[in-house]
Amino acid sequence: MMNSHANRRPRFPHALSAAALFAALCTLLVLLPGPAVSAEDDADYIVLLSDQARQETALLAEEGTFFGPAGEEALPPFAVVDGALLRELLRDGAVVWYEEDCAVTLEEPAGDTVLLAEDGPWHLSVIHADQTVAAGYTGLNIKVGVIDSGCRAHSELGERLLPGWNYLTDTADTLDNIGHGTAVASLIAGETTGAAPGAYIVPLKCFDQSTTTVSYICQALYGAVDTFGCDIINMSLGISVNSQSLRAAVNYVTDSGAVLVCAAGNGGTATVYYPAGYDSAVGIGALDRNGSVYSRSNHNRSLFLTAPGVDVYSANYLGGYKVRTGTSFATPLVSGAAAVLLRIDPTLTAGALFDYLAMTAQDRGSEGWDEYYGWGVMDMSAAAEAVYDHAYRTILFDANGGSGAPETQAVRNNTALRLPAETPVRDGYAFAGWELTRDGTQETYDPQSEFTVDADLTMRALWTSVTDLRLTDISLENGTVAVRLNHPAWNGCRIGIALYGEGNRMLRCCLAPPSGELALESLKRNDVHYVKAFLLEDSMGLPLCECLELELTAAS
Repeated sequence: MMNSHANRRPRFPHALSAAALFAALCTLLVLLPGPAVSAEDDADYIVLLSDQARQETALLAEEGTFFGPAGEEALPPFAVVDGALLRELLRDGAVVWYEEDCAVTLEEPAGDTVLLAEDGPWHLSVIHADQTVAAGYTGLNIKVGVIDSGCRAHSELGERLLPGWNYLTDTADTLDNIGHGTAVASLIAGETTGAAPGAYIVPLKCFDQSTTTVSYICQALYGAVDTFGCDIINMSLGISVNSQSLRAAVNYVTDSGAVLVCAAGNGGTATVYYPAGYDSAVGIGALDRNGSVYSRSNHNRSLFLTAPGVDVYSANYLGGYKVRTGTSFATPLVSGAAAVLLRIDPTLTAGALFDYLAMTAQDRGSEGWDEYYGWGVMDMSAAAEAVYDHAYRTILFDANGGSGAPETQAVRNNTALRLPAETPVRDGYAFAGWELTRDGTQETYDPQSEFTVDADLTMRALWTSVTDLRLTDISLENGTVAVRLNHPAWNGCRIGIALYGEGNRMLRCCLAPPSGELALESLKRNDVHYVKAFLLEDSMGLPLCECLELELTAAS
């Protein structure tokens, strides 16, 4: 299945800093007049400050809330101000644009929460997350930021719940008071309920009820990447207003490399909710137990995938479990899948990751993409297998008639592999190295040599009949006897060494060590008149070839 998600990849060179990307983005924003501000207006506004205003800290330092990319020397570019301060800023020409700080809603319909589910986390089998976890793909150590109502400690999360931030109170208190965030976190990284039970959760609290404002969400987005270094950001929330400040924050975090997964919304209409509607994010729809689209799941151009979102078994913030309904709870399953894929291949861009999810989804509804199912029902197992097959190459070791070949290895594509030191054995033969055929050419390698892996390969053992072995060299230098065969490895072929003195008196007879070199610690150089080396077939000492002999004189 082909898809058009490649254009969702970061559009700026990675060599540019995140701050430079943000500055370029703000320059490109269309400058539109903001809403009218009346004398009695008690609303709050988000303003993009001019460069001059950001330098004049005396004007604003004690008023308003500021946010934006980290690393700015002046005030951050965005401020939240009341109507009175906005009018003053407008008179002074300090505002590039402004907009009302609108309400944002968690995507869980009222009244759709049930106390207890009898059949456990059924949602995992629908998306084949159970198969993925059984195969060892858990999203280990991938950091997922959850912009939500905070999170409470729960046995499902254990030590995978990391410290976060409360943007409502500007403190580290991220305790969940309504349960939405805890449920979402458990569907990402829960031990038995989550799609990625090895991932970490960073709670970024912006809600203490079902609604908050855009400015808090924007602060959490900047903090997710600049402060906490999140790899993935889950946003089970939405707003029908296309906010300029929210769009700027979303583009900042995705241009920074983070993956953004958002709820499509529960209006049951074609209304586009944001941030799901932005090109750099994806919107997730909800399915019921029968695999049908949830009746309240929005259907529009933002739909990317669907996942279970009705009666989903999740952690209860007061202990135990609840089932919950809404696109809020389909979204974290896709965030968990993203964590699994990113762990398999940490080099994946957001666009490439989305492409894998789209290409491996189970197509439903109209063929290809449609506004109800998106690209289909997420299939984690298929996506993980596709990423693995692209990122890794398999190296098989064929003993070629012998036994004891090294185990099959998985190696990242286009990386160097050092062949194992262990070698197979075969009666009547000596191991002579490894051979592979690549691009029609035969290549041979010694144990522990290196080569670049760019395809699935089979290394075939090479053998030399022991009756064909020959001693090729013998030397004595600095108190060490060294002997060599006509192949690069001893592999169990034993070499006997005999040293003789005056009158053909044998001074020593022993086996050479695997290195083929024997140190003569107790013998003086002048005592040794000649040395013999011979191959041994077995412990009986039967020679397999003519002995090599090195004659020495006291003067040599």
